[in-house]
Amino acid sequence: MWGGCHQSSSGLGARDEPGELKREFGGKIIFYGGSFDAVGMPVTTPAEVVYEQVKRNIEILSRGGGYIFSGVHNIQWNVPESHLKAILEAFRDARSVTL
Repeated sequence: MWGGCHQSSSGLGARDEPGELKREFGGKIIFYGGSFDAVGMPVTTPAEVVYEQVKRNIEILSRGGGYIFSGVHNIQWNVPESHLKAILEAFRDARSVTL
């Protein structure tokens, strides 16, 4: 399970970067997540930054299959609506390119 480059849920430490993980383990495992690491971003983070991070995750992890777009954490009470909207827009935009 991959939760983003901001936190290490894989136990891989410094290698917990989507591109490196996809290169090393793509075709061997299925990646799950890549969206709600944006939920953990500070509330002051611009929605554009959230959008770009989520879109980047989807584009990298979905190449060649083996990826399930999902959140790996619960949405906290103080996550701005603009962040949630940015996540959904990034999914919509990346999906139309990668499918």
